[in-house]
Amino acid sequence: MRLSRYLKIYPCPDQPDQSLLYSTKRSALLQLPEATLQAVLDGTVAGADRDALARLGFLVPDAEAERLEMRDIFVNANKSRRQFNAVVVLNLDCNLACGYCYEDNFRGNFYMSSDTAELLVETVISGHMEKGHDALLSFYGGEPLLGIGLIKDIAGRLLAAAARTGTKFSFSLVTNGTLLTRELVQELKPLGLTGAKVTLDGPRETHDASRPFASGSGSFDAILDNVAQICDLIRLNLGGNFTRENYRSFPALLDCLAARGVTPTRWLKCNSRRL
Repeated sequence: MRLSRYLKIYPCPDQPDQSLLYSTKRSALLQLPEATLQAVLDGTVAGADRDALARLGFLVPDAEAERLEMRDIFVNANKSRRQFNAVVVLNLDCNLACGYCYEDNFRGNFYMSSDTAELLVETVISGHMEKGHDALLSFYGGEPLLGIGLIKDIAGRLLAAAARTGTKFSFSLVTNGTLLTRELVQELKPLGLTGAKVTLDGPRETHDASRPFASGSGSFDAILDNVAQICDLIRLNLGGNFTRENYRSFPALLDCLAARGVTPTRWLKCNSRRL
């Protein structure tokens, strides 16, 4: 028996003699004494510990068989799906200067070429739509709305292909929200826009400290203005980056949203029209 290849192992912050094992395969978390973990790593764990770890899927008899099992899950799932999903990275450019940005070392004026966009459209149409599969794209960046012309071109052509092939096409955005105005949403909805994921790192003071514009000014007000104007038009997924320093400020963000009319009632009204 050996450890599953789909485990992440972390030290337990409050108990140094314990470790946390997270199974990405089962979405399960286990706290294990260091002595037991070492026995597992040494291949000497036995008895009730071994049996429990095997029952929970943290120990497997054959690592290669486990890999093939996971591969077959995705292969079979893809075969049975009638919808093609893809994340489309349009650029590595951004109008914000977030201090924690993991793209910071390679961001810049890099945009998808027209040839690549052409290949994307052709692949989605011939590889999926013409086989009867619906298509759902998520436009990502950088900040995808800096490439708005490319979004309109790709979406417009795939929408036309969907009408021709009897399939459905829609798209969403992963955006910082600064450019996502009501006018733009109204322009993009007929092309297939259904939703957007937007980040707010707490109320104004907290958010602006971590997500300023490239100019250094805060972005909170611009984002909140847009969110308030579009929450009844498309599905919104509001996320944030939690840290030990800022997590206590997030309840205040809910007050800010409610004060601007961004409430579950408006969101449900927007989504009920698509049921």
